[in-house]
Amino acid sequence: PSYGLRRPRIPRLALRDLDMVLARMAMQKQKIIYGEDIATIYQERGEAWSHMALEAGYRYVIAVPLLLQEQPIGVFILYDDKPHQVTNRDTFLLRTVSIQATMAIQNALLFAEVKDKNAALERVNHLKSQFLATVTHELRTPLHSIISYGALILEGFVDGELTNEQEEHIQFMVRRAEDLSHLVDDMLDLSKIEADRLEVKLEQVSLGPCLKEVVDQLKPLANNKGLHLTLDMSDEFPVVMADSHRIRQIVINMVSNALKFTEQGGVVIRCMQLENYNMLRVSVHDSGIGISPAALGYIFEAFRQADGSTTRRFGGTGLGLTIARKLIELQGGEVAVESTVGQGSTFSFTLPIVSSSSKAHSQ
Repeated sequence: PSYGLRRPRIPRLALRDLDMVLARMAMQKQKIIYGEDIATIYQERGEAWSHMALEAGYRYVIAVPLLLQEQPIGVFILYDDKPHQVTNRDTFLLRTVSIQATMAIQNALLFAEVKDKNAALERVNHLKSQFLATVTHELRTPLHSIISYGALILEGFVDGELTNEQEEHIQFMVRRAEDLSHLVDDMLDLSKIEADRLEVKLEQVSLGPCLKEVVDQLKPLANNKGLHLTLDMSDEFPVVMADSHRIRQIVINMVSNALKFTEQGGVVIRCMQLENYNMLRVSVHDSGIGISPAALGYIFEAFRQADGSTTRRFGGTGLGLTIARKLIELQGGEVAVESTVGQGSTFSFTLPIVSSSSKAHSQ
């Protein structure tokens, strides 16, 4: 409510009662309530609110309801100690003020709602990040123990020889434990991404040895599926500013995915310089099942794969590409994908070149 400048002659509590009566009338009728001459209204109709207004020293009142989507959310009340005749200009001005006041209130309510929801989301994200960090930490120790003891058994550091069947079972156990260990590492990276704590250690890196190491590591996997895995790059290539450990992690993930979704043909890793952008692009091309146009829109989102059937058939959580994109962005590059269903996919990323004069030689 808004009041005239004259000091009321009745207690504030009584004036509040007057406000409530007028507000109730305006909200119920959903139209402007005029009191051009309160003394005349009291003499002619003897309404209780008019007597209260006269006791307060007011001779004029106007109450404008504030409507939001045709629902009253408040009332704007104006008093004066002199009678007034309301003109069309007065009515237009009051309606304009009421609309602006309603919009301001609506914006304030929306802002408060968004603020509350953001705070709730932040609490949920914080709890989720804490949960992921705790779970991954607690899983790491027993997994490493399983992998280590399994390796000791396979290397013969136990009494008695293993049968072929026992050896296969232990190898299977170790592989599954290693898969779960990789998943735990991905979950830990994801929790760091969500907490904005994922870091990279940038240094001058020659990609040749790094990429060759990935090929040597994953070639047995390709051979087991009857696929080829090749590295296509020139003998001389620029030095990039990157985190070698993270680059190896990203390429291993991309090549592993490519081999997983490829049944015939193989995978090619290419490295080329983008002269106009002073960037180096590394691409992983496969001849696999490809990705639908719809899936390309969310392929880099956490826990997403091309569709649910690929998750069931090939396994995985869909975290690798999410982590890869964030890691590349932290190193000043970008990740991209091109694919045609049934013809294969190409995942690529760029890295900034240190300088055009810095060249490394393939070993």
